Amino acid sequence: MLNETPWSGLEAERVYTRRISASARWDWFWAVMPRTDVALVLQLRDLPKPAPDLPKLRSLEVQFQTLPGGPILYIRLKDSAQLELFETLCRDVMAAGELANTEAEALEAEAPDTVRFTRAIKNAVPYEHRRGVVEALWDVVLADGARAQEEDALVRMVSNLLGVSDRDSALARQAVARDA
Repeated sequence: MLNETPWSGLEAERVYTRRISASARWDWFWAVMPRTDVALVLQLRDLPKPAPDLPKLRSLEVQFQTLPGGPILYIRLKDSAQLELFETLCRDVMAAGELANTEAEALEAEAPDTVRFTRAIKNAVPYEHRRGVVEALWDVVLADGARAQEEDALVRMVSNLLGVSDRDSALARQAVARDA
């Protein structure tokens, strides 16, 4: 699973972190968590007060934690099938964080938001697969035989974030409706 990745050579029971770069402005680490999940870690001087709301994402866990060596913020991948996409996201987060002038700005850059996550998806997932996701969304929306404005708006927003054209989204909706 971890061949040829930044996490190669790290084991949950032995060496579980590796500093990414001694020349980096902030203390970034590749890490393997206790259940062998991979993570990106930012070592902090202090926990922010008040602690900001962290995003809730299905495939990622974003948390503050206090360890014997000090506080950290980590992004942990829950689904190992998304490893390549996660690596892209981590590198994007680090690049944004390295531009920060303060630790607070670096923290803000590390917390992955929906736009950054979908940008990583667009860069790593072929268009036809993203179009398939939109078609699956339409399948859910049309399952009850009715369309609500809120559901339409959500699918339009997700389609846009995934880089799927309005035309292809409409064709996907029509295909689902035809097959229902």
